[in-house]
Amino acid sequence: MGGDNTTSAFLALNNPPTHPTDNNVVFFTGVDDYKMTRQYGQWLGQEYIKMAGKEYTSINQIANYTYSPWKEPVILDGTDGMQFAPDQQEGTTIAAFVNDLSRNCYFDYSHVDDTYPHLDTYIFNIKKTLMLNKTANPANENYQVLIDGTTNMTTTLNAYGFAAKGHYF
Repeated sequence: MGGDNTTSAFLALNNPPTHPTDNNVVFFTGVDDYKMTRQYGQWLGQEYIKMAGKEYTSINQIANYTYSPWKEPVILDGTDGMQFAPDQQEGTTIAAFVNDLSRNCYFDYSHVDDTYPHLDTYIFNIKKTLMLNKTANPANENYQVLIDGTTNMTTTLNAYGFAAKGHYF
């Protein structure tokens, strides 16, 4: 695990391996089960979180391949974050696969925004455990989270990088 220190962080952020231009994505429509509305079925043709890469197979040939950015494989879970299943309830946890982080992110219900009368707009916040270090949340060892309040993007960007709420470092 870890980034390629010959890759500039600027290039990695502008053309990250988490956004392949020829990526086929499969979503569930929710036609048979509304709770599956807009859930990821596949990313890069896989049901597990993978990243696209290129490697030289000979001196003049390059081949595409996919690899897991994490020590243990992680199955896709959630939507793209743009839409969730209808009929959410207070107390619900929702999931989104965030390709910038190559991680599933989970959000807990926070409160109802009453800005618009007669329209319940639910506010969800990222789960606090998602950005705890691997000592405080052992599940984060797989994602190499070393500092509370951040997530390690070094493997997903192939350059040194950390994300915090609203920031990239």
